[in-house]
Amino acid sequence: MNDAMEVRAVRAAHGLNVLFVIGTFAAAIANHARQPARIPLHFDLAGVPDRWGDRSWGNTLAVPLVGLAITALIYAGARIVGWARRHPELLDLPDKKAFLALPPDLQEPIWRQMKALFYWLAVPQTLVFLTMAALAPGDDGRLRVWPIFVPTALLFALVAVLAIRLSRAVRRAIAAGAERARRGAPQRPGQGEASGGFGGSGL
Repeated sequence: MNDAMEVRAVRAAHGLNVLFVIGTFAAAIANHARQPARIPLHFDLAGVPDRWGDRSWGNTLAVPLVGLAITALIYAGARIVGWARRHPELLDLPDKKAFLALPPDLQEPIWRQMKALFYWLAVPQTLVFLTMAALAPGDDGRLRVWPIFVPTALLFALVAVLAIRLSRAVRRAIAAGAERARRGAPQRPGQGEASGGFGGSGL
């Protein structure tokens, strides 16, 4: 993936996260007027209410606010990537020693991919909370919970896919470094300190 595609992919993740967060608040606010005086605050896995409370804006906005807080934490995790570059001893990567010995130009795409990973993990997470805010109990008082499992399954699948992609990218970078060294090009240890940012990709 070239720099332009990386920028578009990250912008798409940002756009989806913003859209889903706004949608979560919009769905919760739209449902507020239709709620009775007593509303279910929690459901078991079968969709049966097991905790009740009074209708209030605090209860109405609890789901979108929790979703927003978790999204903010995930984005904070992306910022930690820059910190990890300055403290590589705390980094957990396959073949870490070989990766940290690579020159900065071979390390840079991996750091960008690590940062983008957090942004894309936020997408199904925000979709989970949008689904929760949009759902309403049926006439029997039960909540149809199965739609929540769809974005939840997507989240777990995305974690696996992104972890595999990152591992493969690290090994490709190490192989490229070994090939460069074999051809006699200088192999300067990078340690991620040559650049404090994330290159010209705008990530």
